[in-house]
Amino acid sequence: MRSDLAHVVAAAAFAAFIAVSLFTMFATRKGPTVDRQRFASGFILFMLIVSFTPGLAHRDLWPFGSWAMMTVPPPEEVGPALPFSWLYAVTGDGAEYRIDPRALEPLSMAELLTWIDYRLPEIPRAQQRRVGALLLDKANSGRLAVIEGRPPGYIWRVVGPFRAPHHLLYRPLWTEPRDVPEAPFVAIRWYSETWNIDQRLLDPGVVTRTLGFEYRP
Repeated sequence: MRSDLAHVVAAAAFAAFIAVSLFTMFATRKGPTVDRQRFASGFILFMLIVSFTPGLAHRDLWPFGSWAMMTVPPPEEVGPALPFSWLYAVTGDGAEYRIDPRALEPLSMAELLTWIDYRLPEIPRAQQRRVGALLLDKANSGRLAVIEGRPPGYIWRVVGPFRAPHHLLYRPLWTEPRDVPEAPFVAIRWYSETWNIDQRLLDPGVVTRTLGFEYRP
């Protein structure tokens, strides 16, 4: 029922956009300049309201633009057909910490991992090390922020609740000082991960990881 209502609202918003656009176009062709300015200002106000409402509500209001990303049953084995990977920061004693996506801002974790999956192995070793150095620096900056009681990254501090969400949402991993080590990270690792959905439902730790890249200064 809620999904059907969302489609009705999206269709109504689109129909209203067409109607208001046509009305404004004809209304501003003739008449006093003041009236034409009023019609144009009304159209701009309408567009701002229609644009900001779905943005603040985080709801799609475009009837033809839904991204049907997960409309098929998931595969039993996650990883072999569609690469799945993650970045880990490593301490001097070998402990690994999944990197909080916010620590990599302004980079988006989803886009970054896709680039690493397909492009990182193709670039020269020297450039790979530059990528690793950047990721290590960001991971340590995020670690220090969490220890000091601040969220990793900076978009929330600058934009706050008005920030635009990424198309894939990840839960925060570093929310308290105990989530990160006191000692600095000394390495970055990128793993490809695979798992069986049914097995992982019973045991979340049943994941096969394959090391694809490691950087140490």
